[in-house]
Amino acid sequence: MNAEELKSRIDEIIELAFERVQYAYDNNKETEPKENSEHKTRLVFPSYSNNKTRISEQELRFCFVEAFNEYVVKEKLPLYYSVETPTRDKYSGFSEKTPQRDDNGRSGEFDLVVFELEDGTMKRRCLIEFKANNAYHYGHKKDFVKLNNEQEWCNRNEKEKDVLLRYLIELIDGYDKRTISSLKKKTKEIKKDTNFVCYSLNGEDISDKINQI
Repeated sequence: MNAEELKSRIDEIIELAFERVQYAYDNNKETEPKENSEHKTRLVFPSYSNNKTRISEQELRFCFVEAFNEYVVKEKLPLYYSVETPTRDKYSGFSEKTPQRDDNGRSGEFDLVVFELEDGTMKRRCLIEFKANNAYHYGHKKDFVKLNNEQEWCNRNEKEKDVLLRYLIELIDGYDKRTISSLKKKTKEIKKDTNFVCYSLNGEDISDKINQI
C-alpha cells in the first residue's frame, strides 16, 4: 500500500472515530445518559467526583480502535495495530520536560502504530499520538520529537524506510480564538509532513483553522 492510499484509509478511519466520540459525548455521559437506538459505540464518558465529565485522549484512542477494526475487516485490508508501542530509537528528558533523542536514553512509546502485513512481515506504516484538551506545550513537544525523528521511520535491520505516515490527533471540548492561537503555537514544530488533526466536541473538525499559516 502506497502512502497516498494509506493516508486516504487512515483519514477515513479518523473521521469514523470522531463520529463515535461525538456520539458518545452526546449520548453516553455517565451523569447524563440518553436513550438511543443507534448504538454507534458503547463507550461512556465518565465523570469526576464533582460530576464534571472527563474528556481525555483515551476516549479518542478507543474509538479509533473500534473504527479501525470495523473498517479494515469491511475493506479486507492487511492492516493491524499495536498500542503503547516501543520506539525504535532512544530518548531522554521526558521527565525534565526537555525531550530529545539520546543514544544514552531509553525507549519511548507511541500511542498506536498501524502495521501492514506484507510478504509475511509486519511493517510499521503509521505512527500515531493522541492528545486532548489543548495539552500543555511540553505534552505536544515530546510527541513531535518522536514523530519527527527519522530513525523511527526506518526498519532497524534493513535500514529501509517502512513508516509512511505520522499523525498527532487531538480532541478538545470547545474552542475560541485563543484556543486556535494556542494550538498553532504548540503545533508549529510539526515538520517533515507529520499530520495534525483536531476535532472539537461541538461537532467540528478545526484542523484547517490550526494548520493555516
